[in-house]
Amino acid sequence: MLPAVEPNFSGVFRIGVIGTRSDAVKIAKTQAFANSLEMLGCPIYLIDIRRTGAGGSGSWGPLEFSSTVPKLIPDTSYSYYHLPQLAPELDLLRRCRTAVNLLVVSEELLRAIREAGISSSALEQLAEKKDQIVPKSKVRRIITSLPSKTKDDLLADVARPNLDADQIHLMTDSIHNQRKSPVGIPDFAWKHWQIFSAEYRQINTDAITIGRAFVEAAEYVDGIAIFLCAEEHEPSFDDKHQQEQDEVCCHRYTFTTLVARAVKEAFPTVRVERWCLRLGHDPDVQTLNDDRQFSPD
Repeated sequence: MLPAVEPNFSGVFRIGVIGTRSDAVKIAKTQAFANSLEMLGCPIYLIDIRRTGAGGSGSWGPLEFSSTVPKLIPDTSYSYYHLPQLAPELDLLRRCRTAVNLLVVSEELLRAIREAGISSSALEQLAEKKDQIVPKSKVRRIITSLPSKTKDDLLADVARPNLDADQIHLMTDSIHNQRKSPVGIPDFAWKHWQIFSAEYRQINTDAITIGRAFVEAAEYVDGIAIFLCAEEHEPSFDDKHQQEQDEVCCHRYTFTTLVARAVKEAFPTVRVERWCLRLGHDPDVQTLNDDRQFSPD
């Protein structure tokens, strides 16, 4: 049973978010992660909301968080929990993975393959799908004989299907209004963080209650509940283009927004802050109120 604050509490609730992805090597990253937690100077509940307990760096998971990290910060009150039921459903994750691996068979792509020296019946079959959307794997099979760097450079420049801002808005509204995933959303659309987030927001209320319980319990001991997933926090998120936002956004932002609003509804007079943590950087602190929303939300 987690402790809870009194109903008349009027202080500040802090909700932390952090990602595992980093350019640091595994050992140095684990130490940097522990240092980031220790610098907060308070009790910590670390809640892993990845579906499998791994991501961003496949081997950096429950073993490090439950065994290595606490040994690195022995003077910090620290607890680790892996709660996969707070993660997106497997079907939604599958749709997102499919979406990011789709590309457009453009004239530029076909020309680049031919200029790389590829000539085959498979390429001619691909040419028949000009201006259509296909899985990246179809192109990879055609260019498999090319050096790895050549393949990577070629695929990095391909055209990818995208929705414009108005289309994204219409589709997210459709999901919100129908309370389910509506028909008519193209496969590639699930890579856009707003559409993925709209679907994930249908998460059951029990999950939000669990998140709120950890936030209240942390506040009870003057600590912070930190929700962990894969992508590193990007403080200049609002200034990024859609494609860049899609690459760095993560469901932990949506989840903590839902939790923050639930906390605000239960305690209207409190201030709710989201502490976005990055290894080796000061926290990016955001406040939820009538005039300002979290970003991304």
